[in-house]
Amino acid sequence: MQVRDGSLDTDGLQHVVLNKPLERMSLPDQQRKSNTFRKTEITSFLFRALPSSLSSDVPVTDAVQIFIGVAAVLSPLGMERKRAFVLKELFSILIPGLVQARKIGAAEIGIHPAAGLSALSNASFDINALDIGPANMEAGLRSVLSLIGGVYGAKLTNGRINSEWQNDGHDFDYDSIEAIIERTFQNSALDTYGDLALKIDILKSCINFCEALPDFSGVLKFTVALLHAAKGTYMLTTDLQKNRPLLSPDEQTRLYNTVKRTVSVAHKLGVSNLEAEYWDDFLVRDVLIQPSGAEPPVRRTKQDFGVTFSTEKGGETEPFIYNAFSKPLTPTAEAPLIAGEPATARVILQNPFDFELEIEHIQLEGEGIAFDASASNLLLAPFCLQEIGVTLLAAEEGVLKITGCTVKVKFCRERRFPIFKKIWKSVAETKLKRSGLAAKDPSLSRPTSWSSNTSQGAIPSRKPPETTTLSANIIKAQPMIEVRSSSLLQSAIMMLEGETSLFEITLHNTSDCPADLLLFTFQDSTTAHLQVALNNKDNLPTEIYELEYQMLKRPPLRLRTSGPGQEIPSLDPGESKTFTIEVLGKPGLRKATIQVDYACIGASPSELPDTFYTRQISIPLTVTVNASLNISRCEILPFNGHLGWIGDASSDIKSKKHPTTYATLPDPSIVSTGGRNDPQISPVISQLGSKYTGSDYCLLLIDLRNSWPNPISAYLKVTDSTEEKIDRSEAGSSTLHLQEVSDVLQPGHLSRFALVIPRIYLDDPHQKIPVLNAANRRQFVVSANKLSYEAETAKREAFWLREKMFENLHGLWKDEVTGREGVIDFRAIVLTNRMISSLRVDDIEPSFNLLPLQKTIDQESCSDQYPAILQTGQSRFSVSTDTFFNLQTTLFNRSSKPIHPIIRIQPTLRNQPYTIALELSRRLSCTGMLQRALPVLGPREQRQINLGITIHCAGEYEIRATVEEVKAANTIIEPTEEKAAPLFDKHAYHHDSYQQSFDTKAPRQRRKWHSRLPCIITARESLV
Repeated sequence: MQVRDGSLDTDGLQHVVLNKPLERMSLPDQQRKSNTFRKTEITSFLFRALPSSLSSDVPVTDAVQIFIGVAAVLSPLGMERKRAFVLKELFSILIPGLVQARKIGAAEIGIHPAAGLSALSNASFDINALDIGPANMEAGLRSVLSLIGGVYGAKLTNGRINSEWQNDGHDFDYDSIEAIIERTFQNSALDTYGDLALKIDILKSCINFCEALPDFSGVLKFTVALLHAAKGTYMLTTDLQKNRPLLSPDEQTRLYNTVKRTVSVAHKLGVSNLEAEYWDDFLVRDVLIQPSGAEPPVRRTKQDFGVTFSTEKGGETEPFIYNAFSKPLTPTAEAPLIAGEPATARVILQNPFDFELEIEHIQLEGEGIAFDASASNLLLAPFCLQEIGVTLLAAEEGVLKITGCTVKVKFCRERRFPIFKKIWKSVAETKLKRSGLAAKDPSLSRPTSWSSNTSQGAIPSRKPPETTTLSANIIKAQPMIEVRSSSLLQSAIMMLEGETSLFEITLHNTSDCPADLLLFTFQDSTTAHLQVALNNKDNLPTEIYELEYQMLKRPPLRLRTSGPGQEIPSLDPGESKTFTIEVLGKPGLRKATIQVDYACIGASPSELPDTFYTRQISIPLTVTVNASLNISRCEILPFNGHLGWIGDASSDIKSKKHPTTYATLPDPSIVSTGGRNDPQISPVISQLGSKYTGSDYCLLLIDLRNSWPNPISAYLKVTDSTEEKIDRSEAGSSTLHLQEVSDVLQPGHLSRFALVIPRIYLDDPHQKIPVLNAANRRQFVVSANKLSYEAETAKREAFWLREKMFENLHGLWKDEVTGREGVIDFRAIVLTNRMISSLRVDDIEPSFNLLPLQKTIDQESCSDQYPAILQTGQSRFSVSTDTFFNLQTTLFNRSSKPIHPIIRIQPTLRNQPYTIALELSRRLSCTGMLQRALPVLGPREQRQINLGITIHCAGEYEIRATVEEVKAANTIIEPTEEKAAPLFDKHAYHHDSYQQSFDTKAPRQRRKWHSRLPCIITARESLV
């Protein structure tokens, strides 16, 4: 009557008589009657029928009927908690009664009480006493127990046996990722619902009731539910002191023993397909694949070895250095697996309880290619994250994607577990909008992807646990190579600085797969220090070039090849080959490693892919490098311009043209210089006299010290690249050795070598310093060094002069006792400003000559016996006073750009103070301007400027010349220069004039050139 709004209608009578379900009448509040039967009154009236205590004299059968009647009335009233409490009290009465009845019945028959468990056989399972009717489990007592547990917040899974699942034993709906996420959200909501102690007490009562029946499936069902409720965390972390289980270790072990005992008894009674559902969905935490063997393959590129056989395919290139909208590259596996070779898969499993688990079988699941990865008979330690090894064998080449594991825990059903690598924790709701029994349901039951459609201000959907998949690259079968022998007995070698030593190693292919790719790389102790120095951002370009030169051009170890071509060696199955390694003695070389990368690519060297995988053999080497010859000091000095002049070809022509007015005679003060008596320089000076003068060469002084305890012979040689080009173009002769010197240095002694080296002209002294290592090239580089314009140009000019000088210098040494020999390293020489000034040849260097004027026949007859001009040096002349002659100044533009010059001729008295030296008004007269502008001087063009002068007073006069630009060189552009300029490649580096290398505000000053060798004129009354 309370449900039907205070009236006993037809539905109420049918419910009383025929036990039909009774539905609550839904009426508006205005139409409801004033009901005198309230829920509280009905409940109080019902509870008066309950026994006063469990130990009362009411029989068990009568008490059961009373509790069932009260529960039946409380259910339509909506009092679920009171009904659950009544049913709980009912089970507390039934359990002792059932146990006692089973004992009495077994005693009367004369059998053990456990013998009655045979009722659980497959034939009689459908007519179990727990079921009201066949195949109607929801109406049985097991459903009543589940209903009681659900009221108190215990999540119960549907208990089924294996025969009801699919043929392979897997329940894909239960094991799917969606089902696991849904169960996780439901369990997370139930964790905060109800009292935990009461929840555990209810589940223990359900277990005891099922054991008293006995009901094996119910025991397993409620034991798993209790383990779910007592679990401290969903995912274990490395800090195992936190999130311990909520039960004591003894209680946890007792529950696990209940599962073991129940399954064992069921199997003995013939129910072999009855197993428990595993209580942790996050069993598999991670899977890592590690190639087995001592030589795992490593990913390589052609740039790692400097291989440039294949040409780049032309395609579209992006105009941007960085494009934020470009698709990211998919990362590849660091260590791929090899088809046909076993690998190890490290599976990380978690056990959130304090009892040990036995894993009967575990197998990896994946897709892509066929593979086999399984292990058996494993033990999982209590409450830990444990790593177990599974042998993985891939059958073919391809990409393997591992999605999870199939695990069979003993006494539990075999099921599939996804991989949960990322830590996930349940988040408590900050705002509760449900109360009562509705609080058991999750806050959001819709998918996470729908969160974008939620209204503004709504509670965001919770992030579910994320599964992980693992991809592995499977490459084809690879060879195995071993070192068969080595010419070094103990993998050690002793050398001197600059010495080159050779040794051999023999490699043997022990596999049935050919090694069509063999690449040798070397690691040494010097390279590591050089690389550290290269990483310094404060390095200047010259320092970077020197470091890269030592790494790339003078490596300590290299493979000696038979031919000039770059060929990649190979090894067939069962073949052995011997390779020669060249070692160069460098300071600081102590340890080295020879690394041989080999692989089976299946392609020719021209079709080598950009990325490939190789195996590697490492051969350690110990090297001891002792000092041999060291450069202690170096100096470059200019030659006297008149050195080597005896009378060149030009003076002979002049004397033929003017036999009576021109004569050549070496100056005794010049010829008697000590340079001609030096055994190292005299042969060169004698050679210079025929073609060149001292202004074309300079003197290099090198001090060498012998640091080795044996005598060492040093051989130094100078070549002239300019003369070499002339000789090759004209007569095809061999390299011209300008000078060769040698000496024997005793131990600890120092010896000085004097070498005549050619002066160097640089067409573009401010050219950009190249980068030897292509990996360090950048399109735009911001220098960390704030150098000025002048400092940067000076650095570049010194760099190119030093490199050109090294091309002309060659040095060898030899140990006279042991026969060791090597090369002298001249790169320790550092050029100073004074040395640069002596070595450099300017774009324009004015030179002087003195010529007589054209005379009549009468004048010539008067002076047939006495010449008017006597040349005593390169630019040294003796003349008679009051005689007219021409001062010829020669300008030669060595550069490749035109120059618009202005010349200033500066005559002075020699060896006089500055104030007196310029007093020439009564001593010297000239017929022309001392300063004049000249037409544009083209590239490689020579021009002569004549100035008529006469000297009135005897004495020594010195004439110098200064040439200055009228306009800057970059403003003078020939009409055809722009058209003839080729287009530069878009992939190359554009090297323009040095002004473009700096800021546009860099100063552009006009250049000046001064005469290096002045013209010295000695005037006398008479030359006789």
